[in-house]
Amino acid sequence: PGQYSVTTGWYGHRKGSNAMTGVWASYRQAPITNSIACIVGRDARSNTRDGTPANTIDYDGHRWRYQDYGLRYFDECFLLAANAGANIITPYTIGQTGDNYWLHSVHMCNTYEWITSNGTNFANDNVGGGVRSSRRSCMVGYIDN
Repeated sequence: PGQYSVTTGWYGHRKGSNAMTGVWASYRQAPITNSIACIVGRDARSNTRDGTPANTIDYDGHRWRYQDYGLRYFDECFLLAANAGANIITPYTIGQTGDNYWLHSVHMCNTYEWITSNGTNFANDNVGGGVRSSRRSCMVGYIDN
């Protein structure tokens, strides 16, 4: 997906049988059975895969590896995900609940998004260049099977 959502792509947030799709400044979702491009990011500072998530959960026919790192700046969460070979996800993605978790966005130019409203919307920081994000909850994960 392109900057400002030239095309649509999956975010790392799912709630039930729908998942969030990338369109900047608007919460949208689609059935998880749709074929849509993925939004994947990799932190250039990461040159390791030493952060394998410690927790596992079976959800919707898949075994997930995940880790909740608590409150982090977005850049910290992004690096933790890269080091784990994972994506930034939300608890809803693995059948749990919890708002105020970071999302990876289609637009990463000094804007930082997190999930809100019982997993049905998002909010964002829109900060100047060189300004760090606020601190939000950070979860990373991937399907292990």
